Amino acid sequence: MSGFSWLAYGSDDGRTYALKVDDDLVADPGRGWAVAATEADPQYPRGWTPRAVIGMSAEGALRWAIIATLDAPLWTGELDTFHYRDTTGGMVPAVVIGRRQERMLKLPPLSGPSTLGTFTRAVLSVVDPR
Repeated sequence: MSGFSWLAYGSDDGRTYALKVDDDLVADPGRGWAVAATEADPQYPRGWTPRAVIGMSAEGALRWAIIATLDAPLWTGELDTFHYRDTTGGMVPAVVIGRRQERMLKLPPLSGPSTLGTFTRAVLSVVDPR
């Protein structure tokens, strides 16, 4: 097992944020982790959820893989399998069965009615793994 690195995450709002990513997962080219974050990139905001693909292993375990960019092969459908680390330390393949778009917390206005707790709607599209 290795450590973590701060890498650039291309958000749906058009900005680049720094996101801490496990080095083992960076090696998977389908996830799109190719660019290191810079000091100018703000940290990905707390309360937001990055975009991800949802996968299922041969044993039926559900796993999520965070996707760095909109043009990453797992997000576009060019690839349909990713790997995750299991409890024994081995890398296990998972077939993509769906996608979860990025969710951003809407901040309440400085004055006026509160919108605290209002989130953008997530869209989950299910794909046929065959």
